[in-house]
Amino acid sequence: LALPSEWGLGASYPNPFNSETTIPYVLPDAGGGSYVIFDVLGRKVAAGKLNDVRGNIRWSYNGPSGIYLMRLQSSEGTSKPVKLILLK
Repeated sequence: LALPSEWGLGASYPNPFNSETTIPYVLPDAGGGSYVIFDVLGRKVAAGKLNDVRGNIRWSYNGPSGIYLMRLQSSEGTSKPVKLILLK
């Protein structure tokens, strides 16, 4: 299995979302990575580790409506952001 030459986060779906959204990701190496989700005030609301080169992050959240930012970070230290919109 060849490693991807490009990496990052895909468009989340659905977005805006009501209680759960799915974010596809591709990592640059088999070393894994991690993600962190912040609210607009910079508070961390979720985090996790990723072990697969390709996959989907499923995020369920019961917090207030608003804009959230997810940052994907590779084991190499590079990162990519995505904006998530929660509507209730």
